[in-house]
Amino acid sequence: MVYRLDIPQWVERQIDDRIGYVVGILKNLSAAGAILDDIELAYDHLKKMAEAYGYCTDPCLRAKNYRKISLSSHDYIFVYKVEGDIVYLLGFFHMLEDYRTRL
Repeated sequence: MVYRLDIPQWVERQIDDRIGYVVGILKNLSAAGAILDDIELAYDHLKKMAEAYGYCTDPCLRAKNYRKISLSSHDYIFVYKVEGDIVYLLGFFHMLEDYRTRL
């Protein structure tokens, strides 16, 4: 099955904020580029096999059928849910962030 991604503006802002931090504060353009490449790879994986990734371990998020995918080379995750052939991205977070309270 091929999935379609629904990426709301707030998720795009979360990504922009994190990339802005890496570029503006850390002054690391190559790291920002690598994160963006990793995000594109995660998008490709979600388009092809969104239901292959596990549900969130938090009971409240799991009860909502929320799943997560980690970026392959960076400490960030997308939280999402699948309905039919649509993948709804719900947030982009650092792995150490308490994302449950932000969803």
